[in-house]
Amino acid sequence: MTNIHNQSRLASAGRCVAELSKLPGLRCVLLTGSVASGQADAASDVDMAVYFDEMPGREQLEAFRAALAGGDWIFFFGDPAEGGCAISFSIDGVKHDFGMAALEPWREWMQDILVEHNHESPLQKAASGIMDASVLYGPVTADWIRQQVQDYPRGLGVRMLQAHLNFFPAWVPLQMAWQRGDILHYQQILVEEANHLLHLLCAVNSVYHYGEFKRLGQYAAKFRLGPRDVEHRINALFSSPPEQAVGEIHAMLAELMQLIERDWPEVDTARQRMRLALPQQPAG
Repeated sequence: MTNIHNQSRLASAGRCVAELSKLPGLRCVLLTGSVASGQADAASDVDMAVYFDEMPGREQLEAFRAALAGGDWIFFFGDPAEGGCAISFSIDGVKHDFGMAALEPWREWMQDILVEHNHESPLQKAASGIMDASVLYGPVTADWIRQQVQDYPRGLGVRMLQAHLNFFPAWVPLQMAWQRGDILHYQQILVEEANHLLHLLCAVNSVYHYGEFKRLGQYAAKFRLGPRDVEHRINALFSSPPEQAVGEIHAMLAELMQLIERDWPEVDTARQRMRLALPQQPAG
């Protein structure tokens, strides 16, 4: 079945590339997000990563927007004179987002995750987009860009694992939240612990991630190691009885901890095991 939303957005991306190619020093254009994966719907943006030898100035970017009959700036973050920016505007009612950078500053910025192993860096999102992108312009440069990020740093995985081994003993969400009628607190714990599980899975499977887990099935398809049927099991947490939901979280965590202890000896799981074993306070 033809996806008209994807087709119209692909056509718009093509028009953007035609205008970008008029700017000096264009090296590569990557299409990312749901349009690149063929899953765009009526709410989807068009997301593109654009690379230059040297960044065009703001006036040139204003002219680029005008040539596409783009709407007002939705955002314009960063200074092109400093090597990159993120810009957004609508074309025919569809939001188009562009991450733009000169290649040399981009390579230096990426050291934050590739060398410094900053697990909280939004550049993980950039690396993830690069790995899944479609190339619209500059295949040779696209290959070079992918080569920079294709080897997921083990040090980054260690930092991710250390940060997200952060689970309560089962009695906390059950006795201290659900049984008290504190439903919001209970749901917050479920969301946080589902988020921790998914970050652990990303780390052990060398998958870059930052931010929200949109289109969970695309992540689950990349998880070769760890619990099976992750998409269904995570989604089911929020409609399952509390004892079942918390039990499922701890079952997936137990499997992941065995995997971490086997394959990631530099990650200390003792603190998490001690926390899980904390006894419930006696009533009264």
